[in-house]
Amino acid sequence: MVSLSRRPERDPGQLEPSLTRFAPLRRGPRMAPLGPVGGLHLQLLGMSLAVAYLLVLPPGWPGFAWALVSAAIVCFGVSREVLGVFFIWLAPPIMGQFALTFGIPHLGGGLSVALGLVLLLCFGSAAPIVRMRWRAPILWLLWTLGVLVLAYFRGPESEYSRSKLAYFALFLPLAVLAFSFLVGSKFVDLWALGMLSIVGSVLFYSVMACSIPQFLPSSIWTPCGVRLPSVYGDEIQPPTLMLSSLAGVGIALLLCGSANTHLSRRLFTFLTLVAFGAGMLVINSGGERKWMVIIPVVSVCAMLGKPRSVTLPATVLVLSCVALAAFVVAGLLHENPYLTTPFDTQRTVLSRLNRDTDWTTAVRRLEERPLLGHGLGGYDPRADRDYAHNLLLELLCETGVVGTVLIVAPLAVFFLIPRRKQLWAFTTRNGAHLLPLLVAIAALSMTRSDLTMSYQLFALLAVMWMYPTPRGEAARRSPAPQKVASARG
Repeated sequence: MVSLSRRPERDPGQLEPSLTRFAPLRRGPRMAPLGPVGGLHLQLLGMSLAVAYLLVLPPGWPGFAWALVSAAIVCFGVSREVLGVFFIWLAPPIMGQFALTFGIPHLGGGLSVALGLVLLLCFGSAAPIVRMRWRAPILWLLWTLGVLVLAYFRGPESEYSRSKLAYFALFLPLAVLAFSFLVGSKFVDLWALGMLSIVGSVLFYSVMACSIPQFLPSSIWTPCGVRLPSVYGDEIQPPTLMLSSLAGVGIALLLCGSANTHLSRRLFTFLTLVAFGAGMLVINSGGERKWMVIIPVVSVCAMLGKPRSVTLPATVLVLSCVALAAFVVAGLLHENPYLTTPFDTQRTVLSRLNRDTDWTTAVRRLEERPLLGHGLGGYDPRADRDYAHNLLLELLCETGVVGTVLIVAPLAVFFLIPRRKQLWAFTTRNGAHLLPLLVAIAALSMTRSDLTMSYQLFALLAVMWMYPTPRGEAARRSPAPQKVASARG
């Protein structure tokens, strides 16, 4: 079991005895231990059960128990820091759906965040927070929040705009804390966090099977099978967006964490199977068809980061392209509306992307007030949607060109432009490459999320800004050349 007592920091190059006996991977000098004794064995066992669940799809409460056991086994196999990041960042919608199923809404998400804070602040190392350069990024986040507050008072001040501003202001610091540990802690393995995200999506799937069983397909091989019944008149819309997002982010984290790891053939085969199962879950849910394109792009980004081995991202790239082609063909043959729409030549390009109304309305509203916008929540009160499903268009429409420049310019001038070369190979303290995760979160912000979800992009960029470059970190550890010369003199 995971002990909640504080443990001293260890040399990340040392493997634990259980990992040495198993010896499925050889770690570089900056890799941290995966977790407690037997951690890797527990991760492999839990993920094996999760993949088996996807193949069998047991209905009702037995299936939920199966998925819950697999998730619990993986949780016991990772470090407390990984669990803390997971409960703050990824687990709130899972526990929220869990609480909703048992008739106690508005409790699960808060309980998840509270548990994550306890794990990070009470039992985690404070070193990741101390090492960060906080001043400029925090000032930028406060400046951004100030611009949004001014935009709120210029807008309709509706319930939606209030909730959007409150959600952004509340979850932004929580995401900054979680990403600080993700980037700066040597005890946070991103591919272990990816396994948690994938097994969390399986648990989310099983909770849906208990609450709305009529939406679950008979097989995991059915393209968009979870979302299809809503096309044919069912009134309940399952939360398929979060289901596919958890699985897709899990794949991105797997690719990030494997960049600095030499995988044995056995572990490579297992991780490929896990990634394939998560990809099947993305295609089966149908909630985020864009993930069918994001996953190949993220795989290419993982190879651009100059990892030690491109075997896993290259394999995920090939599998994702083959799976996409196969399921598109299957969807066209069976006249699946979620797969036939993008190929309908009678529709416009924006209509094929299901963004014709959203983006066209945002451009029209921007033309009405280009400088200062319509205020927060002022996208279009008459439209069926509350936002443009694109972060840049949302900012332009609601804060205008002036507000968007005030938000984006400091980030570009002081971080993106000066450190543009480091972004391609940005590594965490644990040696994981962060580019695939950054691309995945940015792609979601530009195609789906409004500010209530795009806080993740703001928080991740701020933490990457806080984290010192390897060159600057080395300069602080070694004395300056002139001081060395004077000492010798």
